[in-house]
Amino acid sequence: MAVNNPGLSQRRQNVQQAEDLLSEIKERANTAHDENNVFMMSIYTELLKVASPIVTKAIVRVGREETSDINKKHKELRQQVRANAPSEA
Repeated sequence: MAVNNPGLSQRRQNVQQAEDLLSEIKERANTAHDENNVFMMSIYTELLKVASPIVTKAIVRVGREETSDINKKHKELRQQVRANAPSEA
């Protein structure tokens, strides 16, 4: 299960790697433009069209997972407090 649900630090590292990948593609596209390399520019443009939405969705998903983890911990804490509270009759 650890493979499917990596820890917070691993998820953040994955997001950073995905953002770095997009940045690298954009830098290469800019370099191709500066060098008037139409062929490579077209490849980088197509890569960005595909990769950008995938990375954006992944980043948003990680944010939702982090929020879900926090909500789960909060729920568990509330249940623990209720279980330890003296019962009022």
